[in-house]
Amino acid sequence: MLGKERLKHLYDALFGRNVLNYASRVIVLSEEEATEARRIGIPERKIVVIPNGVATPSPAEWKTGGSFRRKFQISEDSFLVLFLGRVRASSTSWKGILIPFSQYAAQTTALLMRCAKGRDALG
Repeated sequence: MLGKERLKHLYDALFGRNVLNYASRVIVLSEEEATEARRIGIPERKIVVIPNGVATPSPAEWKTGGSFRRKFQISEDSFLVLFLGRVRASSTSWKGILIPFSQYAAQTTALLMRCAKGRDALG
């Protein structure tokens, strides 16, 4: 059986180049990704850099670990999962989050934090 990396390379070899050739734009998140796109032959006119919407923490912020837990009074020994996004009632993907989490939470102190704009299937 083919491993995940081999499947990715096979897909790229069979389909990836054609997809990129027919794309009107190729969106990358950083200059490093733009350089990689140029290296594999994507024309400069197709490459658009749109940085990630979440700012990368500075090294000074890395040292402030635990500030989220302190702010919301979550103990250090609690298992914490942060889920970003809305949960749709029509989607079964939420089961992949909630079912394993609830099984784990039954065995220990655990907290699921959900960040979403507006109401969703969970309230």
